[in-house]
Amino acid sequence: MHLLVKTHRILLCYHTQLPILDNNELYIHSGDKMLLIPQVATAIIEALPIPIFLFDRDGSLRYANAAGMREFSDILGTPVVFGSNLDALLRQIVKLAVYEDEDGNMLQPADAPVAQAIKQGTVVRKVIKRFVHRTGITQWYVNLGVPIKNEQGLHIWSVSANVDITTQQDDIKSVVASLSLLKEHAAHLNTSLHQHRTLLAQSNNSLSSANENLQQFIHAASHDLREPVRKIRTYTSRLLQDLDGVVPPTAIYHLQRIDHAAHQLVQMIEGVMMYAGVEAQAPVAAMVSLEQVVQQVVASFEVKIQEVGATVIVGALPPVWGVAHLLHQLVANLLSNALTFSHVDTPIRVHITAFRAAENQQDYWVLSVSDNGVGIAAAYREKIFQPFTRLHSKEKQGGAGLGLSICQRILAYHGGLIRVSGNPEGGATFNCYLPDHQAL
Repeated sequence: MHLLVKTHRILLCYHTQLPILDNNELYIHSGDKMLLIPQVATAIIEALPIPIFLFDRDGSLRYANAAGMREFSDILGTPVVFGSNLDALLRQIVKLAVYEDEDGNMLQPADAPVAQAIKQGTVVRKVIKRFVHRTGITQWYVNLGVPIKNEQGLHIWSVSANVDITTQQDDIKSVVASLSLLKEHAAHLNTSLHQHRTLLAQSNNSLSSANENLQQFIHAASHDLREPVRKIRTYTSRLLQDLDGVVPPTAIYHLQRIDHAAHQLVQMIEGVMMYAGVEAQAPVAAMVSLEQVVQQVVASFEVKIQEVGATVIVGALPPVWGVAHLLHQLVANLLSNALTFSHVDTPIRVHITAFRAAENQQDYWVLSVSDNGVGIAAAYREKIFQPFTRLHSKEKQGGAGLGLSICQRILAYHGGLIRVSGNPEGGATFNCYLPDHQAL
């Protein structure tokens, strides 16, 4: 996209259809006619979450979107007046806010990227820290000054845009805080549901009520948490498209990091919903072939197993009483961990076996998943089953820190339990206790 200016009109010229933005109203070609679509212009310009300002070649402010108007009001305490001179605005602003670069050096009005863009006729980018005296708010943002030339190559407009890094981080922190509340709520539900299973014959009504609350919780999590993260990724994607080739690669990198962080939040939200929905989505239990479940899981990991050069050895496995898709998720989580938390220079070996055991006067089938990976220190063998617990960097290993919590929850639903120990190969062995009778 490039900008052409004729008779004080801003023409947004694309390679097809030539849409025209005139006085905040969008025109598009339809045959030999021009159709006015003001809603589209408003949606595109005003909905952008970054402040955008347009100055003429004399440095007079000619346009600011809604985010830009809010930014001026936050700093000045009063609405900005269109036609105001850039130099005068900057001198007024530096009296009301402190501006520093990445190294902590104080910035003056002449250092503003848009002022330099007007003077030099080139794109100018700076990462700026701002403290506003009136609000007491400190922000970090990427400030861009972009010159716009006409068909003759004359510099006639300059655009200033602030990509507010702090705002994005605040949005992410807000979602993380919500997830923390969900963690507490999920832990409470887990305790409550365990008590209900113990007194199943006497508490059918209470269990039904708890399941209803859980459904409401999942519904709220889906809508209230996914939507803000979706918007972050949507607007970040738009910015990446709009600013590609216009701003320096570092600015694009910052936006990509925002998108990556939002993607991690999506993973965490989905993990929380899976953790909370174990019982709400479980159908009636039946006899399930563990052998068939494990074969299906290993087949689904075929590409990953080949990539890491792993060997998966499966022993004889019995049928058990349970819910097939939950047992599939249980094995998948444990196998994924075994393939992930491994030594770089050691071929990965995973053994999946089963044996009978007695625990608390109860007979169990024990599904055992053992690896030769990095292992788990004894001090952390209880902690790892807590939601959102990580023993390794999420940048290196990914995930939401909920895999083992989900395993524990699945086994609790089946009336069983999970334990972890070390093994002679230096890795970890997860023993999953499943009752060998109709315990559900």
